[in-house]
Amino acid sequence: MKRLILFTVLLMSLSFVFAELEINIPFGNPVLGPPYEVTPYTFTSDQFDVTNLGITEMFNLTVEPIDLPDGWNLMWCHELDGVGTCHVSPSWDFEFLNGSLLKLDFVFTNVSSLDDCTLTYTFTSATLTEPVVVEFTFYPENFVSGSVDHTVDPDNIILSNYPNPFNPSTTISYEISQQELASASITIYNTKGQLIKTFNNLNTSGNIVWNGTNNNDIIVNSGIYFYKLTGVENSAVKKMISIK
Repeated sequence: MKRLILFTVLLMSLSFVFAELEINIPFGNPVLGPPYEVTPYTFTSDQFDVTNLGITEMFNLTVEPIDLPDGWNLMWCHELDGVGTCHVSPSWDFEFLNGSLLKLDFVFTNVSSLDDCTLTYTFTSATLTEPVVVEFTFYPENFVSGSVDHTVDPDNIILSNYPNPFNPSTTISYEISQQELASASITIYNTKGQLIKTFNNLNTSGNIVWNGTNNNDIIVNSGIYFYKLTGVENSAVKKMISIK
């Protein structure tokens, strides 16, 4: 970790109390945006709530992206007691009244690559014994951590799977050129970018069946997985969902 993270959101619809602050987050982490397929887009998160359970005092809120991808821009917005605005500056000083409700969200503009970004909200005040840090990770839903290819050419989407979602297996259909055949394989990753399954010895076109197991033939958990043709140019990253 690049810094001490006091709080990481892991589950849906969570409520936490840190000293004088109650934090309610009605969505999960990581936060997935739409797929990135050449055209840049803007993503706005849902709002989460912070309530001041302590005394009225001045607070500082610092919002910092970690490894903001090239070309992306970050803006974050707040609504305090019905009055709101958006910020490009990372730091904001404000009076937080006892019992007041602060609503927050974040906005990534010009999302233009298959990358991820971690975002931290850090609250400090005179009476907080230590900073309260809320952390999120955002990425397009077709992002695969560690992928070499960070752009997608929609004219070269050459694989698909059916059914999707699936239980217990899905068929992946593909087509590749003869020149790329020797180096091509189909690889499957989880949302952490960890390699789950590799299929080698492909033909120029055909179908393979994935039965939800890893390279050790152990059945993996249900959830979101990504697959792509590795060793070829301009291969799209695709998403599939395993359900049990």
